[in-house]
Amino acid sequence: MQRLYSEFPAAYPGLGLLLLRLVTCGILIKFGRVTATLEESHTVAKSLPTDLLIAAGVLILAGFLTPIAGLLVAAVEGIGILQTINSAIGVERDWINSVLIAGAASTLTLTGPGGFSLDARIFGPKRFCIPMGNPAGEGRRPRCTHS
Repeated sequence: MQRLYSEFPAAYPGLGLLLLRLVTCGILIKFGRVTATLEESHTVAKSLPTDLLIAAGVLILAGFLTPIAGLLVAAVEGIGILQTINSAIGVERDWINSVLIAGAASTLTLTGPGGFSLDARIFGPKRFCIPMGNPAGEGRRPRCTHS
């Protein structure tokens, strides 16, 4: 993940990304449940996109594997947009909602989860301390670098 994002911003930009993740997760779970209740038959083919959206919403909420979850949401919603335009398959959906959800997920994929996420904790910059001075470790403090 660190190769995908140069940094995981904290402070106000990190709070903004956290808010975007919370809103996106809430929308995904809400629309996933609404779609599940509107479906007439509970076949695997019809419930799989709904289950994927709910699972991706949970991943986005935690900020874990955010680029993968965002791409998954964008792909599922893109298929939903095509189905809505075709309107021969699936539940009738409002295509504007699908565009907004895909846009929010794509934004998270491109900007990253922010500093308040599991991705930042697991894949964020590591701190290496190089001891300086005599071998006994007395005297000078260690010099720490970020990678």
